[in-house]
Amino acid sequence: MFLLLSFGVEKDQALMKSNLDGLEDYIPDLTIKRIPEGSHWVIHEYPELVNKYIKEFIK
Repeated sequence: MFLLLSFGVEKDQALMKSNLDGLEDYIPDLTIKRIPEGSHWVIHEYPELVNKYIKEFIK
């Protein structure tokens, strides 16, 4: 299984950035892309960047 996780870091009021700590221990082949200026709605705030990460991931 491969998983790409795009995550708003500093401004996310729903999920704490510490939720990512140790996640790779449970999900092999995990790729995390942190978007520091993003919030919980990072896919709507930075669609071009998230799309870029997805395209790079599936190549």
